Amino acid sequence: MREKCIQIKEKYPIVISIVLAAIWTILLIGVGIGVSLIPFISNSKSGYLSQLIVDVMGTGLGIFVIWFFKSSAVYKEKRYGLGQGFLIGLYLVIIGFYSLIVTTIMADKSKINPIWQIAIFAITMIFIGTCEEFLFRGVISNLLFNKYGKTIPGVWFAVIMTGVIFGCMHLFNALSPEVSFYSALIQGLVAGVLGMVLTAIYFRCRNIWVVVILHAFIDFAALFTSGVFGTNTLDGS
Repeated sequence: MREKCIQIKEKYPIVISIVLAAIWTILLIGVGIGVSLIPFISNSKSGYLSQLIVDVMGTGLGIFVIWFFKSSAVYKEKRYGLGQGFLIGLYLVIIGFYSLIVTTIMADKSKINPIWQIAIFAITMIFIGTCEEFLFRGVISNLLFNKYGKTIPGVWFAVIMTGVIFGCMHLFNALSPEVSFYSALIQGLVAGVLGMVLTAIYFRCRNIWVVVILHAFIDFAALFTSGVFGTNTLDGS
């Protein structure tokens, strides 16, 4: 069955990419519902504890898919190291620091979350990076690149399609009571563009850890005031 699936993904990478993204989304939604029913987690003062569990499970699925498709080389491939990779992704580095500085200046800093809550927040951001990058850049972007990346238009297609699939998955955030469909739509559009940028960076540097760190940093900067000062919930942010 494993070999058959590998053959299918080489012939129909778009279909397999959508199926994988759908399974990933269903898993995350299911885990999120499940952990919300656990009193210890639902009553926790840290809104990021349940998200951490969800992202750990999502990371696990990404690792499994990479293993299943015999793509473990993605962990070791490195056209450029971290330093050069961050230079390639300098735009995201600058945007992240700008967001971090501006939101911190504007935040109500009268209260700071306990250290354990801040630690959970920071660890969650790391796992958001691995959860989403292992699947969408490590697997899906490579499926599309291997099929269409022999020409420049094909590379562009792989970049755009990966971003579109990535953005569409964020629309399901509208299932949260705190998130309107309009807000989820805006997030989906932004995530789609971010997904294209991350895919382009990954194709250039061929270092999955560059995009994992950049992704984690962008989310860390965007949610910093929520995780450190508790000024908003995760869904609200």
